[in-house]
Amino acid sequence: MPFCARCTAIFFGIMIGVFLTVIYKFDLNAKFLMIYFISMIPIGLDAGGQLIGLWESTNVSRIITGSIVGMVMGISIGVIIEEIKKIISEKKIPLK
Repeated sequence: MPFCARCTAIFFGIMIGVFLTVIYKFDLNAKFLMIYFISMIPIGLDAGGQLIGLWESTNVSRIITGSIVGMVMGISIGVIIEEIKKIISEKKIPLK
């Protein structure tokens, strides 16, 4: 399974981010959404600049930008899971 350094860093970042939601509690609020969107800027600039031929990304820049996005995505997944669990417990919806 060949993956580039950026994709591999995203996958590892997701694992780290989900693990962080087990240790820390993150709130879904405007500040979190702002951090989410700001974290997309570096990967967008790096990949976009490479796509249009301004520069060639290095593995270091791919790992850094992929890790940032992956961790924030993992935290987002953890927050979504916690919100679903909270909704289910409040409405007393039985899990089948």
